[in-house]
Amino acid sequence: MKKLIITPLAIVFGLGCNPDTAVVNTQLMADIDRMTFNDTIWEIEVTPPENHRDTISVEKIKKNSEGNIVYSEKLNVVDSIQYISYYRDDGELFYRHIQALNTLPINSTYEAFTDEKGKISHSTLTSREDGEDMVIRMDYQYQYGDNGKLESLTIKTSADTIKARYTTSYNEQEKPVVEAQLFNNDTISKTTYTYADSTWVKAVTLRFKTKSRVVWSYNAQGDVEKSEEYIQGSDGWEKTGEQQFFYDEEQNLIKTVETDAQGNTTRTTIRVIG
Repeated sequence: MKKLIITPLAIVFGLGCNPDTAVVNTQLMADIDRMTFNDTIWEIEVTPPENHRDTISVEKIKKNSEGNIVYSEKLNVVDSIQYISYYRDDGELFYRHIQALNTLPINSTYEAFTDEKGKISHSTLTSREDGEDMVIRMDYQYQYGDNGKLESLTIKTSADTIKARYTTSYNEQEKPVVEAQLFNNDTISKTTYTYADSTWVKAVTLRFKTKSRVVWSYNAQGDVEKSEEYIQGSDGWEKTGEQQFFYDEEQNLIKTVETDAQGNTTRTTIRVIG
């Protein structure tokens, strides 16, 4: 089961990629292309009070022998945007192409490249418009302690024009405890994680520019089961809405319910897997 991960994206500019890892990605994608599809997922929106139903997306997926998703081909029916994604066997995204199938100027490709140890060394985001490519690069720097365990990860630009940085600190179990996104030395967002017996149970994201907060709660399997959104008012944090996530016995997401500050249901999304 591919989990919902809270990861703010630090965007930085750069050039090119390692040709060896590019070849590895190409070979892996070719292997995945030869696999057959396992499931098709229809995402259906139910709008109260009439409970009118609309199909908002259709997704075809491929899984490896462990049941992890390695390929996803998703069409957002509402705005005709297609998402093609490739994942490594452990569920880590390494390639995604987003393209509008209409006249919208949306055409971008994300790709992650690994070093000889299998860790991401850098990634690129290429946007195409009017026949020209703009390449955005993210460089990954890992810091290890004397015991050889990962202590921190920094993703930042090597260019002087844009100073963007994304940092993650890890505990002794090499699990993330604090993430921060900075732009031009201003902290944009900060996420803190809470664990119980090494199980991810809670995360809190503070967004400083919008003065908002999101509190995420997780089940025993590490899948998000609830998110609560707040804005900072004169009397403290005021709740603006909530999302609840429901899963089947195989931990596949099957339903999402959104409510407003008063607890009224504003949107229900059903995922039909077949």
